[in-house]
Amino acid sequence: MLRLAGFQLLAATRTPHLLQVRGLKERAGKSIRPGANLVLSGVPHRVTKITQGKRGKGGGFVRATLKNLSSGFTHEQTFTSDETVEHAEMERQVAQYSWSDTNDSSLVFLNTDSFEEIRVPQSLVDNSHFLLEGQEVKLLKFKDSILGVELPVIAEYTVVAVDPSREHGGNQMGKLDTGHELWMPLFIKEGTRVRVNTQDNLYVDRAP
Repeated sequence: MLRLAGFQLLAATRTPHLLQVRGLKERAGKSIRPGANLVLSGVPHRVTKITQGKRGKGGGFVRATLKNLSSGFTHEQTFTSDETVEHAEMERQVAQYSWSDTNDSSLVFLNTDSFEEIRVPQSLVDNSHFLLEGQEVKLLKFKDSILGVELPVIAEYTVVAVDPSREHGGNQMGKLDTGHELWMPLFIKEGTRVRVNTQDNLYVDRAP
């Protein structure tokens, strides 16, 4: 058994590539952070954004933007800092991105152990524009249902085009080999390998 940041991680028996995070309860002020997965009314939700504040003499609060991982709908909810919330019991299964099926708007991943194809609705992957063929990701599972995909926070891509005429704040618009565009420094040229934060949609630096 391993312990990491207050979580108990148990190696699953089915495959060495699968880890399970056991649900636990913590105070909202400590545990509600962007990227956290919570159980609300029996349904898993992901925290996408938070605002913290004070309630005068009543203590602090956390206002969170929550995405329902079953329906895909987003809403806001306010928690008191000392309120108890439950983390979702999520499994993370390593897989490789393979291709996109436009016929049913699904993304196809490959189980690296069984080589089985796994289809995930594209609507469940917020940053699918950063997916690159062969890229290793983690499928998020809740009670045997896949509810999302975790990409590496920092990933490397090749710049296939730049447009210095589209300048903003000393940056130019560049296109990655996934087809996605984002702002990057003017010194970046076509063919340069760069590192990108896939959560914040930001250029980080040139790849070593």
